[in-house]
Amino acid sequence: VWGAVQDHNGFIDIRSKLGKGTTVELYFPATVEKPAQHPVEKDTASKMGRGEKILVADDRTEHREIAVHMLARLGYDVTAVDNAQAVIALVKGGYRPDGVIMDADVELGHDTSLGQKILDTYPELGVLIIAGVAKPDRLKQVLGTGIATFIHKPYDLNELGTTLRYELDSRPPEKHAAGHGNR
Repeated sequence: VWGAVQDHNGFIDIRSKLGKGTTVELYFPATVEKPAQHPVEKDTASKMGRGEKILVADDRTEHREIAVHMLARLGYDVTAVDNAQAVIALVKGGYRPDGVIMDADVELGHDTSLGQKILDTYPELGVLIIAGVAKPDRLKQVLGTGIATFIHKPYDLNELGTTLRYELDSRPPEKHAAGHGNR
C-alpha cells in the first residue's frame, strides 16, 4: 500500500487510540483527467509464447511461482531463480534463455546492472523488469541502462503476455541466436 501511495504522490495518515482502534486514511492528489479505458483483449494469439525459454529471477517465492504458472499457461518454457548470482551461474553454465524477467530488487541488489550485463553479452535476449515497491530514482537507474521494458506489480496474464511478446518480437531477427525458442 505504501508503495502504491508513494507512486501516486500521496500520503498516509494513521491515527490510533488505545482501546478505540486505528484509523488509516490514504490521500491522493486530485485530477481532472478521465480514467483511461482499457479494453479487454480477446486476441490471445498475440500474447502467447512459442516455446521460448524464459528465465524468471525474483527473490520472493510466491512471486516466482505466480510468474512461472502464468508463463507456462502462455506457452513458455520457464526456469526460475531467486537471485542475481543464480542468473549469472545459469548463463555462464550454458543456459541460453530467449528472455529474462527480473524483479527490480534482484536487479538493483546487484553491484552493476545485471540486466545490462546480460544484454551486453546476449543482445538477442528480451529483458523485462518487474517491480512492486521500487524507489523511482532507483528504477530510473535501471531503465536508463537500456532496459526499456517495465511492468509494475501486480500484473495480470494479459499484461504479462502482451508485454513479453512485444519485448521478444522487438528484437531484430538477425540478433536471435539459432535454436532459441521457435522464433
